Amino acid sequence: MTDHNNLTERILEKIKGESLTPRPKWLFAAKNLFWWAGGAFFLLATASSGAMVFFLWRHDQLDFYRHAHGHPLELFWTLVPFFWLFCIAVFLVLVYYYFKRTKKGYRYSRAMIIGAGALGAILIGAFFHFFNFSQPLDDFLGRQAPFYDRVINPRVHFWSDPAQGRLAGLLIQEKAADSFGLLDQKKKEWTVLTGQMVFREGADLRIGESARFIGQISSTSIFTASEALPFGPGREFWRRPEFVPWAGRKLGDPVCPSGAQNSRGFVQEKAGYRPVFHPLVREALLEGLRDKSGMIREAWPNDPALVENLESLALPAELLEILRPE
Repeated sequence: MTDHNNLTERILEKIKGESLTPRPKWLFAAKNLFWWAGGAFFLLATASSGAMVFFLWRHDQLDFYRHAHGHPLELFWTLVPFFWLFCIAVFLVLVYYYFKRTKKGYRYSRAMIIGAGALGAILIGAFFHFFNFSQPLDDFLGRQAPFYDRVINPRVHFWSDPAQGRLAGLLIQEKAADSFGLLDQKKKEWTVLTGQMVFREGADLRIGESARFIGQISSTSIFTASEALPFGPGREFWRRPEFVPWAGRKLGDPVCPSGAQNSRGFVQEKAGYRPVFHPLVREALLEGLRDKSGMIREAWPNDPALVENLESLALPAELLEILRPE
């Protein structure tokens, strides 16, 4: 008892000497709530990362990659979602860190906490994937995240290699019944010839949407497509400001009408973009074309680029009749 009394006295003396006061109960409750909230947050982050792994694998049709002429190591880096697997590992460590510091967390072993966290993440991730929560997350990252095409989703970069027969980008113009204008990852414009092309299930070629093709380069800026493939993860990468198709164009090139930009990136018509000029500029342009009609008629048969540019201007039908050779 003497030792016990001495210990009690020493504790009381320390409390008096250091003016210690008991902490309120709500502070401990708040601290415990903080650790639980942090653990739950990182559990959801782990589940979201797992859902992204499911999402990417669901769209990885290996048959496409077998025809894509990729090096085995390149395919391995492309198909294995290293970024999301790394996120899962980091978030599971944080789940353990936070749950271990809850009021009763000390009772459970590391293996039990991480195992339960992984199981919970798989179940929640499957729920996220089933209800398609992964697509909006991928769309957001595609539009905003740095290094998206190299680290988060290297599939975008893999399919942006025309020299190897893979072309991906944004369809910016329907040039003819069997050709499209496409802006690639390097902001280079291509004419994609689709006359002999096979459409794979899910492929959808629409102006203002992302597309990817298998084929070969026919000339400096012409790509002859043999297959059109559906575009899954990474489709919103082409909505970034640097890929706005009218940026940096010269006067007379197709542009987005003033005030017509919307949440999808731009407004287009079925036959491609229709430029809008100031009335005075348009009047001067039309007058200049009439003055040069003789030169234009002479050059028309031998200059496809001239014809393409004139058609892109949405000129009045009567003026086109004047400019066309008889």
